[in-house]
Amino acid sequence: SVLTPELEVAHPAFSVSDLRAQEIDAAPSGAPADADADADADAGAAESGAGAPRPWPRSLLAKSELPYSQLMPSTSGTLALGAPRLVQRLAAEESSSVGVGPAAPGRQSRLGALRRERVSVPRGSLLGASERLLKQHAKSGALLEVTFAGESGSGNGVTAEFYSALALALQERAANAELHMWVGDAEADDGQGPHLNPGAGLFPAPIDPSAPTPTALLARFAFVGRLMGKALLDGYTLPLPLSSHALALAAHGRLGDEPAPAPIAAGGAEGGAPVPPAAAKALLAVYGHKGRTLLELAAFSRTRALLLAEGEAAQAEALRLPDGSKVEDYCLVFADAQSGVQLVPGGRELLVDAANATDYVQRMLDLLLHAGIARQMEACRAGLAEVIGQHAPRCMSAVELGALLCGAREVEWDETSLLQHLVPTHGFTRSSAPYRHLVAALLEMDQPERRAFVQFTTGCPHLPPTGLAALNPMLSVSLKHCPDGAESELPSASTCFHVLKMPAYTSKEALSERLGYAIANSKGLIDMS
Repeated sequence: SVLTPELEVAHPAFSVSDLRAQEIDAAPSGAPADADADADADAGAAESGAGAPRPWPRSLLAKSELPYSQLMPSTSGTLALGAPRLVQRLAAEESSSVGVGPAAPGRQSRLGALRRERVSVPRGSLLGASERLLKQHAKSGALLEVTFAGESGSGNGVTAEFYSALALALQERAANAELHMWVGDAEADDGQGPHLNPGAGLFPAPIDPSAPTPTALLARFAFVGRLMGKALLDGYTLPLPLSSHALALAAHGRLGDEPAPAPIAAGGAEGGAPVPPAAAKALLAVYGHKGRTLLELAAFSRTRALLLAEGEAAQAEALRLPDGSKVEDYCLVFADAQSGVQLVPGGRELLVDAANATDYVQRMLDLLLHAGIARQMEACRAGLAEVIGQHAPRCMSAVELGALLCGAREVEWDETSLLQHLVPTHGFTRSSAPYRHLVAALLEMDQPERRAFVQFTTGCPHLPPTGLAALNPMLSVSLKHCPDGAESELPSASTCFHVLKMPAYTSKEALSERLGYAIANSKGLIDMS
């Protein structure tokens, strides 16, 4: 369960008078000012039974003079994660330069702080140590603060780096070759570099549904679920590029609005049913050419079945695939080439032809999008529910969940947003030449360079969904004093406070070169100054 506060309000600051345990399911669509709203919510919960989720108390929102759009910025996700995290966000805003403002005269703001638990993990065995850590910590409501063993850094920036490091570890090609977590042949992944890079995002690789339980694989997916939940709960970005289809399965147990394809009986149905739109989108996005081939075979089979039903045997025999080929020309067998799973006993020796193409397509859909990934996604959902409960993910669409959890994969900014949200401090102003050089250098960066800069200054390569404006603390740049001259020093960063400490370089070229060198050689280094 989560905590729901009863708040005494003095505009615009809040004072917590009492906290009571309660489950919530979804945020309201607005903030009605009904004094009896909580009583109605209590009555509704009573009618639904003791175990039913209780709606969010609307008087909490009604008492606030803040606009609902500011209290609940873009999704129902923040409220769904519980009142302690909402209060934490308000406290952070209150203490920031863009917060909710000072307390009313004569009233002290008392939002309090969530309990923190500090842990240390070794970089050398990050995945194994983190699996054990989150298994123990999953049901704790405390904020998790991570340090790396043997390193002096601590705080929000180091914890953000912990989530970023885990995201990279989960994408390693070597680890995926051993455990087969993700589809490794996804389209738009060039196969180069140490990490998987699928264009549509990571999607679980299928396994043989009849094989013994793969304990290590399911434990890793349960860990991914716990990691997602903890990042959501504590407000950290997890830059793991999960596909929207995987996120929908994790949150709702289905690919989209339609349920996943149901398991099929041996032999399949003659002609087959049309592939559901969500399944078709997943096939095309995740599997590319392989997905297109399956959809073409499905359309071929339906058309052939209709022709045969109408007595048009000759036309059915002359039917071809869109490229003019016969089904037999594709040399397909009843086995998945990538995973090696046989769709039927002896499937590697059974060729796919026009007569059995329907059965082949249905069995492949079952393997790729249903039975072959069911155990993995059930483990992931169970891990997620351990941390944030079963109701919170249902409040969010896959798009909302992806935005809250993974942030924005593309780092977007322009001159206006940089001038507004990159704050010059401690020796710099917006008219300072080095500050202007920095803005110009940032505008020239490509996407990998932008992600590296954001990682260098915040500990995470992804920005929040609304970009630089959502960073708290705001991104700032301060003057780094250099007794031997600016050109002799490298910039550094304080990730906990989102501060770039930069010498007063005399040209954009010098700044770009020194900043790029610092970013490239900063892995694992924490600035404590």
